[in-house]
Amino acid sequence: MPSVILIDVSLSMSRPVPTTDTTESHTRFTIATAAINSFLDYLSVHAKFEYVALVSFSSVYEVAVPFTRDFDTIRSKLLNLEEGDKTCIDTAFLGVNQLVLSEWGCQTPVQIIVVTDGSSGVGSIGRNRIIQALPLPPSYPAKIHILPIVSPHDSCLQHAMPLYQKIVDSANNISNHSNGALSRGSIYCPDQLSVPGVIATVNRLCEQHYQEFWCALKCGQLEARVQLFPAPQTVTHEELTTSYTLSNQIHVIGFIQQQDLGTPIATSKHLVIPQAQTGGNISGKENYGSKTPTKEGSSTDSANSEEDMSDPSKIPNFCVLLHGALKVEGMAAIVQLGTEWWGTLTAWCEASRARRSCLLLSVLRPGTSAAPWLGPLDQLGPADDGATPAEAFPVRSWRSYSGGGSSCAWARPHALLADVQKVLRHARKLPDKTQHLYKELNRLRRAAISLGFSELLTCVGSALERECAALPATAPPECALQLAHAAAALRDPRTALDIKHTLQPLAANFTPIEKGRETFDLLISSLPYLVSLDGDFVFDDSEAIVKNKDVISESWFDPFYNDFWGMNIKSNLSHKSYRPLTILTFRLNYFLNGRQLSVIHFKITNMLLHISCCLLVWASFRHICSKIKSSNVDIAYTSALIFAVHPVHVEAVSGIVGRADVLAANTFFLTFLLYNKAMSNSSWICYIYLMCSVIMSGISMLCKENGITVLGFCLIFDILNTNIYNTNKRKASTIIRIVITLLSIMLLLYGRWTVMGGTKPVFKAIDNPAAFAENFFTRIRTYNYIYFLNGVLFLWPQWLCYDWSMGCIPLVENVLDNRNSCILMLYIYVLLIICNIIFRNSGPKKRLIMLAVCLIIVPFSPASNIFYSVGFVIAERILYIPSAGYCLLVGIGFNTLLNYRSQLICKVAKFMFLLLLLIYETRSWQRSLDWQNEYSLFISGLSVCPLNAKVHYNVAKVADASHHTEWALAEYKEAIRLFPEYYQAMNNLANLLKNEKKYQEAEFYLTAAIKHKPDFPAAWMNLGIVLANTKRYNESEIAYKTALTYRKKYPDCLYNLGNLYLEMNNTFLAMEKWFDAINLNSKHDLAWTNLMALLDNTGQINKALKIIPKALAELPESPSVNFAIANIYGKINEYEEAEKYFKKSIKLFNSKVQAIHYANLGVLYHRWKKYSLAEEMYLNALKIDPFFKSAQRNLHSLRKFKNK
Repeated sequence: MPSVILIDVSLSMSRPVPTTDTTESHTRFTIATAAINSFLDYLSVHAKFEYVALVSFSSVYEVAVPFTRDFDTIRSKLLNLEEGDKTCIDTAFLGVNQLVLSEWGCQTPVQIIVVTDGSSGVGSIGRNRIIQALPLPPSYPAKIHILPIVSPHDSCLQHAMPLYQKIVDSANNISNHSNGALSRGSIYCPDQLSVPGVIATVNRLCEQHYQEFWCALKCGQLEARVQLFPAPQTVTHEELTTSYTLSNQIHVIGFIQQQDLGTPIATSKHLVIPQAQTGGNISGKENYGSKTPTKEGSSTDSANSEEDMSDPSKIPNFCVLLHGALKVEGMAAIVQLGTEWWGTLTAWCEASRARRSCLLLSVLRPGTSAAPWLGPLDQLGPADDGATPAEAFPVRSWRSYSGGGSSCAWARPHALLADVQKVLRHARKLPDKTQHLYKELNRLRRAAISLGFSELLTCVGSALERECAALPATAPPECALQLAHAAAALRDPRTALDIKHTLQPLAANFTPIEKGRETFDLLISSLPYLVSLDGDFVFDDSEAIVKNKDVISESWFDPFYNDFWGMNIKSNLSHKSYRPLTILTFRLNYFLNGRQLSVIHFKITNMLLHISCCLLVWASFRHICSKIKSSNVDIAYTSALIFAVHPVHVEAVSGIVGRADVLAANTFFLTFLLYNKAMSNSSWICYIYLMCSVIMSGISMLCKENGITVLGFCLIFDILNTNIYNTNKRKASTIIRIVITLLSIMLLLYGRWTVMGGTKPVFKAIDNPAAFAENFFTRIRTYNYIYFLNGVLFLWPQWLCYDWSMGCIPLVENVLDNRNSCILMLYIYVLLIICNIIFRNSGPKKRLIMLAVCLIIVPFSPASNIFYSVGFVIAERILYIPSAGYCLLVGIGFNTLLNYRSQLICKVAKFMFLLLLLIYETRSWQRSLDWQNEYSLFISGLSVCPLNAKVHYNVAKVADASHHTEWALAEYKEAIRLFPEYYQAMNNLANLLKNEKKYQEAEFYLTAAIKHKPDFPAAWMNLGIVLANTKRYNESEIAYKTALTYRKKYPDCLYNLGNLYLEMNNTFLAMEKWFDAINLNSKHDLAWTNLMALLDNTGQINKALKIIPKALAELPESPSVNFAIANIYGKINEYEEAEKYFKKSIKLFNSKVQAIHYANLGVLYHRWKKYSLAEEMYLNALKIDPFFKSAQRNLHSLRKFKNK
């Protein structure tokens, strides 16, 4: 019976205890510590197998030591308990209840010892409130003892006594309603408040509730003195009022096989520990029953006793003999405990007592029929006791017949008949039960061949032919074909009597059904993605496609020299993601669309690739199931349907960059199908298929790196199916195939390493914080928690986010972190799968489950951080291929439920499957809407990863783009708060503040950004702009030049430096810098505009006219360039040319047109003497800006002239 010590550590426990001894002073806490140590000393002698936990409490509770038998741990922890504040006993019991229920459940009796200072901590009103709030009675059998460290005459004890009595009584009530009537708990108040007085009280408690129980174990003439631990309690019959007390003699009255015993209900279980026997063996039989030895033995005596008991198996003893016999024979002993009360004895070995010959006593419920299948227990006894022969024991075997084994043997005719009837039942339920029919036929065949019962095979074949002839006209054609095929196979002289041969279903092809399923698969796999076709390039699409020169350049070979993002693959700054074939598909989209980057064309391609992948997954699953699970298309089809609609695929399909994963998945399953063809052919053709599969795996790797894992999966598939090849030729071809595949893997990996230049990619801590954690165990815990989250995304893909980096998943640094429970759940789930594979499934199903698990693990392994660190935390598109394994596991599970005999379970399973499809389809639709544009995508990330600084950064960018300045400022500041070194956010925030003319604050953030990244050219340039706006020209010039040192080719910085020189009235240098900017970026419209405006204003019209053709050649549709050209032509009185360019610029400006544009056109008409048009343009300018002085002045002048 486990015990909990509940010790009060509130401030009142630190009060000193009045004493006449001036040499030594004590507090209530030190006395409580002495009392607990005395209690532990008692247990170490008389109840050393007791589990004890230590819980401290004040206003909160803490489990100082969980349940343990190491009492020294509790003693050491007592010295280090932290002092609390006030006493809250209701909180304490809440903690105890949670601890007990988590460790022992609601059936195990528990003793709770409350050590407190005798104060309830509240007044009478508060005491009543606490009584009502107490989490009592507990939901488990319990005894509560209260030990107040207080003088019996103290007034505070009288005040707290009603509360203590209520606590004790509430536990007593629940205890008395349990099967084992526990003795009642009580309040133990010391006679005097001193160390000896409290220890004497503790001893009294121990003697009443922790006494030992000794008895004699007898079997015929053999006898041994044993201790039962924990001590048995009196039991009350459920229906009668009779109480049953354990006798001091336990008689063995019979033996039984454990498999016949089964698992009868036990009211309690006890260790049976033999008494230590020394050279002078004690043979006396007195003092049996309850015994409470005193604690007078010294520590030396105790040590000697422990030494004597260290290995009783070396000393002759009846318990040792019985333990060995029961363990070797696999039997149990039935014992009589008292009048009409029995139990069972089984061999038991505790982990901490590996060399002790202990027995486990299971006490049955009182009565002669505690286990009805064993018959009346009162008839058991020695053979010569009964005058009349008794019925064979046991009356009914606990084992029930099951047809699920790999083979069978028939002891009675009805068992053989049951097996044949099972085959015929499956035959009448074709085609749904095809796999079950062949499974039972193979089991029946093996048993018949083993017994030499070949006639059975002929008879079963005839029965199948009769079933085929009796098929109704409406039956599917597959039924007749399968029955005829099975009957012929049972009579085939070549294989009928070959025990190693396995009957396989007929591989029939029923085109209408298959086409119907394909159509449905196509439909549901495409529906969720239709809504996102008319969207934008989002997130990584901008870097990988829009800004990637490998997509829009003329050369088709550059992608083979650069990484996925357009940087040289051998550069130290490269991401090392080598996916040239994916980039070539982007280029193909670009060229087929007339050299235009059309989102809808890219997304339609992704969707079509996803549809083709769904069909390939279905084909792969069919081949896997036909190879392993007797061609059950239901598993393949249900798994493929789940794969088609799983929401974790949305990022890979709706995000154009995810095409790499979809392409890799297509080639992954194509490789597998080719490898399967190689396995199915024994001739030289198999090597052609094998070479094709190796080539296809290389193509898969060039689409995305994890494509190479397909060869690892093919190897596992091959190894798990080698048992189907029984000829030497087949075995030789299998070995050659495996060797070739292994060599191909090494060759491809070497080639990939060479392409990277023999260097690994370099990532930052913000990309994958766990990889940069200094503590090894922190990394391991965090990685395991990430694995758990990936599993959650499979099971319930509600929390999907486009970016999981930075602080989205904080490191699991503390052992006490609540997320450790998630890691534990993950490993429990893995352990359950392993146990399910080992213990609960036949050979074929084991292989199928193992393949499904491998299809999850193998493609995911490159992203697992096991072999090398990756540049992300969680990437949903990485799960595209591994999700196929998860879907196959779900398909296996649903198929198992659908094959239950219960129609209700089958209907519920079908409903749950359809509901799962609907949920996944709806969630995929919702997620596709998120991927339509960056605004919805970035906003969706806030609810999933609120601690991710990059999510807030991206939200700030879209808020700024939609002119929500305050929102953008707040999000940038939140990003910096979450990640104080986020220099990109500081730079963007400073730009916003600069636009709001908050130059001082902008300068602060730009300086901070430069501090964190001194070689940040954009920050230096923006700092130069801010300094220029504050008239600090020299400092601004230094900032611009610093930016240019870090980025030599920086046209924007040159443009701004030219603006600075213009502010400083250095027009020559201004024009020089603008020319430099244009040379670097011929489409820099602002540089062209400012250059032409400066040439116009300085009277250099000829130079301006010379550069106009170049400007128009580069930027024919730039409104600012056309406006500058119009002004130049207007000044040289080229009115028609000026009018043309003014009108074109106004049209191009569209909604962004300003008052000055109409005003300048009005000036042109004014000078051209087209006064009505001039007046109209002035009025248009004033509509935009009623206070535009130039338009007001010119309009007034025009009207004054007209009125003359």
